[in-house]
Amino acid sequence: PQVIDEVYEKTASLFYNLTFIEGEETKLIKYYTSIKIEAFLFYYINHKFNTKKKDTYLPLLRSLMLLFRIVKYNPQIFDKDSNIPEKETVLDKLVTFFDTKYIAENPDIVEYNIKLWIFLVRNGNEILKLRMKKVVLNCNKILKDDCGTHGENITQKNMQRVVNMMSLHISICGQFKEEANNMKEIVELIILICKEKTDLIRKNAAILLARIAKSSTEMEDYVRSLHGMDVLVNVSKFLNI
Repeated sequence: PQVIDEVYEKTASLFYNLTFIEGEETKLIKYYTSIKIEAFLFYYINHKFNTKKKDTYLPLLRSLMLLFRIVKYNPQIFDKDSNIPEKETVLDKLVTFFDTKYIAENPDIVEYNIKLWIFLVRNGNEILKLRMKKVVLNCNKILKDDCGTHGENITQKNMQRVVNMMSLHISICGQFKEEANNMKEIVELIILICKEKTDLIRKNAAILLARIAKSSTEMEDYVRSLHGMDVLVNVSKFLNI
């Protein structure tokens, strides 16, 4: 089994690396989906990955990296009417990969999972709707752990993950705005980031805060009660929001 996992990991790595050949990306992804390569990835994610065996982490990471590239160019593989086997089971597995234990054991798993979900959500897949609440709550936990109470935990090491996590929340607010209610627990943190941080992290925080506020009258009132709207006015002159 270990030899098979190594062969699998190398094969997935090769397929992933080939997708960066300039001018050939779309053609290769089209070919991959025509031969149902996602079924190969789904089988590993569903049946082979074992959280108790560290040597299965690398093949899982390669699976997520390649799946991310496929979904980036062809998110329709998760459409309701696509005939890919086990797609719903895979989505349920992908939700579990937001668990913060992976940040300690293999942070790249969480980071590629976030990127993957950004493209899934942007496509607005109907079958995602039932899983969105769990995705939001899991992401809230990662954001709070990564940022700390006042953003004091944000470092160069985890900053990109925080930026990507906010990008995922922004996409969720765009496609499933009712889920903004489940982001209530991070609103104060997002306001603090807008006040105290700079550059891309501040921009994403401001866009997310604006999206949350626009999602409903209730959430706008909540953001206003925390002086979040005042913060948005103050930072809007520096940001395109």
